[in-house]
Amino acid sequence: MSFFKSLAANSSVFTPREATMAMTQSSPYRVLLQRTGSSLRKTPSGNLFYFRESSSVQVFSLLKIAHYSNYSGEEFCSSSKRRSRGPVMAAKKASQGQKEEEGRYKHTVDLPKTTFGMRANALVREPEIQKLWDDHQVFKRVVNKNDRGKFVLHDGPPYANGDLHMGHALNKILKDIINRYKLLQNYKVQFVPGWDCHGLPIELKVLQSLDQDTRKDLTPLKLRAKAAKFAKATVKAQMSSFQRYGVWADWSNPYLTLDPEYEAAQIEVFGEMALKGYIYRGRKPVHWSPSSRTALAEAELE
Repeated sequence: MSFFKSLAANSSVFTPREATMAMTQSSPYRVLLQRTGSSLRKTPSGNLFYFRESSSVQVFSLLKIAHYSNYSGEEFCSSSKRRSRGPVMAAKKASQGQKEEEGRYKHTVDLPKTTFGMRANALVREPEIQKLWDDHQVFKRVVNKNDRGKFVLHDGPPYANGDLHMGHALNKILKDIINRYKLLQNYKVQFVPGWDCHGLPIELKVLQSLDQDTRKDLTPLKLRAKAAKFAKATVKAQMSSFQRYGVWADWSNPYLTLDPEYEAAQIEVFGEMALKGYIYRGRKPVHWSPSSRTALAEAELE
């Protein structure tokens, strides 16, 4: 400290050789008395310090000293904060100026004026478009307009035993692609959706919703009534989901396997097969499920 004070008292110019001291610290900036909160102020008379690095030591050279002053720790910290905020503020001003520069020529670009949205906004727009199709009966009007011939795609019915999944979506959307392609080819497309409302999957769903005591008192007729009620409610839910997929079909006239008309048609076909000798009595293995207490079809063994 006394060395710096003596240098400050003497305003004469020292040669680099006379005013050179070897510093063994790893950083030459520690000589600025950071431990005591003091710093050296740079004056307009010239550069105050000159740093020269060598391979082993850091050489600190005093070229010219005008005067020496002490700052308190708070003044030093506040000045350092101001210096650190300077580049940040400059960058913000530069970015604002760049934005203003970019928007300067917007009015000179001749873009088309349209109400078409820049975003898809499918969550809102898709139901609106589907409602427009339904209100204007687009599917029926296109079918009635076409005159090339009739195209019928039979819909293999899904089970009415729960909500839709990816398998349902894949099945119905692929069928819808085929129907729309045939519409573009000027065919009269007929697509009647249907549901399988009988079978073990629906009965199992109903049994899972009942407690153990209710199952004991359940008769076959009661189980069938509960299964029919569950199937009809599921058909409504699945139909709404299929329509939300955007599938075009005759949704006002679907077929259900539990409808009396459908069951009567099945009995009629079975009677014709029996009269023609296609129905006979014989022996074959029947696969039985002990847990479900019912016979299993061969397709259910997988």
